[in-house]
Amino acid sequence: MAAGVAHEIRNPLASIKGYAQFARTSFEKDQQTYQDLSVILDEVDRLDLIVESFMGFALPNKPDKKWVYIEDLLDETIQLLKSDFLNAAVGVRLITAGKTKLFIDAGQIKQVFINIIINAIQASKASGEIVIKTLNSVDGFFTVEIIDQGTGIKEEIMDKVFTPFYTTKEKGTGLGLSISSRIIQNHGGALEIDSTMKQGVRVLIKMPLKGDLNHES
Repeated sequence: MAAGVAHEIRNPLASIKGYAQFARTSFEKDQQTYQDLSVILDEVDRLDLIVESFMGFALPNKPDKKWVYIEDLLDETIQLLKSDFLNAAVGVRLITAGKTKLFIDAGQIKQVFINIIINAIQASKASGEIVIKTLNSVDGFFTVEIIDQGTGIKEEIMDKVFTPFYTTKEKGTGLGLSISSRIIQNHGGALEIDSTMKQGVRVLIKMPLKGDLNHES
């Protein structure tokens, strides 16, 4: 049903986008009609993102797990978001505990990293720094910590942050954390948020260490 609804929404969105793009070619960039059509196109893209996020939440793919070095995946994610860090004037520091293999779906876990790091960038002030740490744990789980220096999360909304479609952002979908939490749960782990620090938020992504090939020092 979810796929059918998404399809029915995306078809008219594609038509609106196509007609708006065509109509915009008749105007100069400094004309009001060009700017109005640009707003329409931006909003169509935002609606398409919401539909895509909804699909990811309603129909999560079963993890296709393989042995992956988690530090390499984190480094790939940081490189992918390089322009986001530069545009926000926010630094990033990766502190690893060695080379660790986890049995995961690399694409899904990378999406979790992207969601959490983008949240951290958006919460950070210019010249701030995001610290990403990997920690070996004694309880059978491997932990990735993502720490920002933003304003933190208000206590009264902490119990709502994983609620689907709940967001405090003007253009947010409210699904990023919900989807991320579900992905980690499907990997047998847990996603936790600590906003008790004096400044910023610490997100803990816990994934199980499995098998005999899980760690190389």
